[in-house]
Amino acid sequence: MFNNKNNYDLSLQTANIVSYSPNKVKIEVDLEQDGYLVLTDAYYPGWQAFVDNEWVEIYPTNIAFRGIFVPQGKHHIVFNYYPKSFFTPPI
Repeated sequence: MFNNKNNYDLSLQTANIVSYSPNKVKIEVDLEQDGYLVLTDAYYPGWQAFVDNEWVEIYPTNIAFRGIFVPQGKHHIVFNYYPKSFFTPPI
C-alpha cells in the first residue's frame, strides 16, 4: 500500500489516447515528473507495453486494470495484444 509520508506530488497528469482498438492502444504523454499510467480496461496475459519502442513491464493495477511506469518527459506509448496462443501451432 502506498502512503505519501515522503510528500510526493500525487497530482494527476494528462495522457492523450491517439488510437484505441481491441488489440492496440497508442498514447502520448508529456509528464512533469515520473508517473504511473493506468488503463482501466482489463489486465490480461498477452498484452505488451512499449515506451518509445522499448519494452516495459505491465503491472496488474487495482486488481483488474493494467499500469506501467513512465519516466518524466514526452513519450509515445503502445500497448499491443499479442497472446502466445495466436502464434502457437495446434498439437
